[in-house]
Amino acid sequence: MRKIKVHLFVLLLLVSLNYGFTQESDSSIYMDFRNQKITDIIYSVAEVCGKSVLIDETVTGSATFRFEDKDFESAMTRFARHCQLYVENNEGVYFISKVHIENKSNGRLSINTENVQIEPFINMLSRFTNRTILFDNLPNAMITIRVTDASLEDVLNLTIVKLPGFGLERIADGYYITRSSGNMNKRNIDVFTMSDVDGKFTCNIQSASFVNVIDTMFRKAGKEYAFLSKPNINLENMVYQDKDFDELLKLFLYQCNCDFTVQNNIYYIFEVQKKDIVKQFKETRIIQIKNINLDSLSAMFPNEFNAAGFIKYDKNSSSVILTGSPSEIKPIEEFISKIDVPVEGRTYKSYYLDNISAKDAVSAIPKSILISDIILLPSGNGFVTQVTGESEKVLNEYVNLLDNRKKNQAVKLKYIKSEELLKSLPSSARSEHQGVPACKAFRRKYYRNK
Repeated sequence: MRKIKVHLFVLLLLVSLNYGFTQESDSSIYMDFRNQKITDIIYSVAEVCGKSVLIDETVTGSATFRFEDKDFESAMTRFARHCQLYVENNEGVYFISKVHIENKSNGRLSINTENVQIEPFINMLSRFTNRTILFDNLPNAMITIRVTDASLEDVLNLTIVKLPGFGLERIADGYYITRSSGNMNKRNIDVFTMSDVDGKFTCNIQSASFVNVIDTMFRKAGKEYAFLSKPNINLENMVYQDKDFDELLKLFLYQCNCDFTVQNNIYYIFEVQKKDIVKQFKETRIIQIKNINLDSLSAMFPNEFNAAGFIKYDKNSSSVILTGSPSEIKPIEEFISKIDVPVEGRTYKSYYLDNISAKDAVSAIPKSILISDIILLPSGNGFVTQVTGESEKVLNEYVNLLDNRKKNQAVKLKYIKSEELLKSLPSSARSEHQGVPACKAFRRKYYRNK
């Protein structure tokens, strides 16, 4: 009676599923399927062989396959390889899936799956990890994932990475795969991955809450922490590889003007001023001045250096102390190295003017009496240049002539008007440039001596 039922069942399958089935002496299973559903094929073979099978919702699609096998296990082994299936025999019941998941001792996952629909894959992850995973309507897309020693969060990020508009959000101990529906209802989506291999952390953050990133990091490291203040800041576009725990923690905290201290193996995180963080990236360099005095050096700095904010002078040791970032203090250091050089018979001397501007005086000094370029002082009332014993005397005399201004004295007239007096004065007394003839006379005298 049983054989009659089996033959009737096979005959019906031949009509409805369009496949050929024959039993031959040298083969226990001989079946041919043409473009049939994978689940129907498995159930048909199991029915013929008298086996119990459980197929989860990840198994979809159709296949064309010819069975020529001795037994059910060999038939399923070949068919599973053909359709990227995974078969597990548990006390005579065959569990069949398109997803193979292993749970490591550290709670991390190893997953291998090819061409599986997203929604059933996420449902399977939720059951396997016993974690809540909520999601909005997902597109009917196929994914392939092969990971080793990954967290559930990493797997979920890989699952949705190619879905436009979707993001992953952590809620309590679960996850929510959500789709933004516009600026008014936009949620704060965390999109980041973080892994820990032998104490070395690697992370890729597209956009994530600072608090959630820190929480994930401490969970992976198995460490305890406490927020003394909790900045509401988002971390964006950060990629770091193979960083120590403390090193990566500092990189995150610096983004949010925070620092930490460790007491009794607990990390206490607190806010600090931005300037206190910036101080850690500034350098201090001490330069010993050997060939010029500090006063002359300070007067020679060009205005564009704005050096006052980076320099301090120690006259006791004749040293210059530079403090700032490398880009701030390097030009100053190079300038000092060019100025502080041994020059035999030469010294730097500063000249200060009372009656005319340094710029006007410098333009009037002949180049022939100078042995080096003139550097104007930032105050505008003086300049610095190199001199020798001989040139100093000449330059002193010339500068004194340029800066000479005769004192004016008021004269009260009793019997005539000032206009009449001026008309009576000789032309030389009416000159408004009394210093010019003297300068011309000096030039004639100087060049004649030369």
